[in-house]
Amino acid sequence: MTDHGPRPTAPAEHRTRLLDRRTVVPKATLAFDLGVSERSVRRASDRRREADRPRSVTSCAADGDKPVDRLAVGRSMERFIASRIAAYERAALAGTDDEPERTARTVGHYARALSLIRAYMAEIEKDREDDAGPPARSLAELRDELRRHLERLWDESRAGERDRGA
Repeated sequence: MTDHGPRPTAPAEHRTRLLDRRTVVPKATLAFDLGVSERSVRRASDRRREADRPRSVTSCAADGDKPVDRLAVGRSMERFIASRIAAYERAALAGTDDEPERTARTVGHYARALSLIRAYMAEIEKDREDDAGPPARSLAELRDELRRHLERLWDESRAGERDRGA
């Protein structure tokens, strides 16, 4: 193994930029640039990927047989997208954004997705209100209605028999 000299120590903002790169960088190169082991880079990458994963997806995958609360999934997606937009805004305000045009397009896509999700959630809430309908009847009310219906059928059949017999 060749000696590359002393490992550089990168300032915190440089480390963050290296970890947030959108390009593919070999872990060995990234580890050398950061002054850490490849294993540390791999663990940080795994933690970051796990943190970015929407919680609703992991919970839905675990509970495949249970019905999914569409409103809860929509709220989770709304929180996730809002957090991503806020992260891009913080990066832009801090001046750490390397590609502002790409970021602007990404934020635009997120904003459109957020509006679609909000419209979807409004539709779900409207459906829930429509489905609520009148309150369920009690057993006594159902029994009384069935009795009246059967009595009406009985009276109609008796009236039909009298008309045919006369």
